[in-house]
Amino acid sequence: MLNNDLHPMQRFDFDKEAAPQISSFVDELPLEKIAALIHPEPNHINSYDLKQAFCAALEAYTDGALHRMNQKSEGEDNRALDAVTSKAQELYSALLAAMDHPALIGQVQKALGNIKTLHHLPDGNTLSDLVGNDGRSFGHLCELLVDLQVGTEAAILRKPKLRIIESMDGEPDMRLDTDEELAEKMLEYRRRSVDRRIPNDYALQRFLMSIKGYWLQASPYPFTEGMHHRDHGQTASNAVDVMELVLRLFDGEVTRQKIVTAFRKGP
Repeated sequence: MLNNDLHPMQRFDFDKEAAPQISSFVDELPLEKIAALIHPEPNHINSYDLKQAFCAALEAYTDGALHRMNQKSEGEDNRALDAVTSKAQELYSALLAAMDHPALIGQVQKALGNIKTLHHLPDGNTLSDLVGNDGRSFGHLCELLVDLQVGTEAAILRKPKLRIIESMDGEPDMRLDTDEELAEKMLEYRRRSVDRRIPNDYALQRFLMSIKGYWLQASPYPFTEGMHHRDHGQTASNAVDVMELVLRLFDGEVTRQKIVTAFRKGP
């Protein structure tokens, strides 16, 4: 498998279960070499634990890569949130209208009581419990919908614009915010715009976060990028050596420098 012209990541089938694909790759890793880099006495390294740790880390890596590939644009996210806000408002209005028909609440409650496949919330309640059988029940749902509207509206990322009220009768238009307030809103918008983006090295960060616990338990060597050695033109770090060995076999696009940079960000 490791001799294939394409690295496993380049042939990874995201439509199939990840674990078997990753397990077959880990089974072919040079485990003795890896163990010698993890511990000065390699016989202290349990091969089963080693395999399990790297299987979990590589699953985190592929999951991170999938998340980044599937990230939507800012506009697409905003349209999805707009749709939720709009539909929540429609359902809110429909429930308010239904509350003018008191008999409907009992009918809905009875119908829900006959459904055996209702979803259970973490506290054990179902929609039937939320609706109840009193006249305020739909009101509770309405309040939840208001919360949903407020939350989705706040999550929409819109570029700030001047807030102006057009005047009548030839009077000057009235501006509702100052230059300072607009500048502050623009800074917040830019911060949120950057924060929503999944970074290029997200998969690598997920990998390091996953393997860190195992490394700290199994190895006496620090889990850092190490010190830079000018003579060698790179950092000296057993942790980086191991991650480079595994990841470059798994994904040909990973370089030692990318791994070092990810370590510096702090897994």
